Amino acid sequence: MLPSFEFRQRDAALRDTPKIFVRGLVDTGRIFRNEKNQIVFAVARGDYSPILRKTELRAILEDGEFFTITGDVSDDAYQCLWCWLNDYRWKLPRLNPERPWNPERAVRK
Repeated sequence: MLPSFEFRQRDAALRDTPKIFVRGLVDTGRIFRNEKNQIVFAVARGDYSPILRKTELRAILEDGEFFTITGDVSDDAYQCLWCWLNDYRWKLPRLNPERPWNPERAVRK
């Protein structure tokens, strides 16, 4: 059975609701953050797609392949889920923790 989250507008303002949603996504093992602190989705092993906009998150969640959303699902609900995911992105596991983002800089001589 797929993990799911029931979105209810009346519970959206509660403090623990975003934490439950993000914990559900983390438990799937398919949502990470990369070295640039971008949210990425594991399409397959070694193949990661960045989630940069609400529409991309909505498409992934509506697909229902790894996580299902039930309840009061509307455009406002997906806006709220997108805000929660961005607010709690620091709770997502790092994709490559051994590679911090530190771009190479030109060395002055």
